[in-house]
Amino acid sequence: MTTCGTASNNGAVFRYKFPRVLVDEATMVKEKDLLLPIKNARQLVLIGDQKQLGPTLEYNFVGFKSLYTRLLSNQNAQYTTLNIQYRMHKSLIHVPNYSFYQNRIETGYVTKADKCFLDS
Repeated sequence: MTTCGTASNNGAVFRYKFPRVLVDEATMVKEKDLLLPIKNARQLVLIGDQKQLGPTLEYNFVGFKSLYTRLLSNQNAQYTTLNIQYRMHKSLIHVPNYSFYQNRIETGYVTKADKCFLDS
């Protein structure tokens, strides 16, 4: 387990072939920063949310900013959208759910009595 930056700078990583490389927060990784870490991967799994912020670029860039976004633009791309979130109270998910996800996101968040700041 490593960051894409460390994988790109660590020569030892290139000696191994990986059956699967999993990239979390894939929409935040610049496409060019992902090329070396996936060089010896047989399968690539990208996890992310194209509705969230993309990578920060220091220059004006025309085109796709992440491999994740580019692959999703392909009509034949296979992907699964998860529709249950467990991180936010149901009252907090309302605005992003309505604004970006067409009210398709359900909440699995369970309010704990000792950590309750919002009324359930």
